Amino acid sequence: MILRRVVAAVPDNYAAHANLATALYELKQFGAAVAEYEWLLKAKPDLYVAYYFIATAHDYLGEYDQALAAYESFLARADAKANRLEDRESEVGGCPLYKGRLSWVRV
Repeated sequence: MILRRVVAAVPDNYAAHANLATALYELKQFGAAVAEYEWLLKAKPDLYVAYYFIATAHDYLGEYDQALAAYESFLARADAKANRLEDRESEVGGCPLYKGRLSWVRV
């Protein structure tokens, strides 16, 4: 697989690992995909969606304890992120929103 050669050539490249993880997952090579998603979490600990893919991969492999732990990690981090977004302004399309109203519009 060409993506493995890319990762070997540039081992610290986040995008290469992300693409490889996704390809392995889609090819149902779940054990290898988990290893790549774990590498991504070491590189970017705030990438909580990786826990979701780790959980589903463990589920497909019948590793239910690991799947449950990863699902719990995903849900805890996703909930924390949602709470942080509610506590501050969010930007959508370059326009900050505050309590559902546009506070200004870039022309």
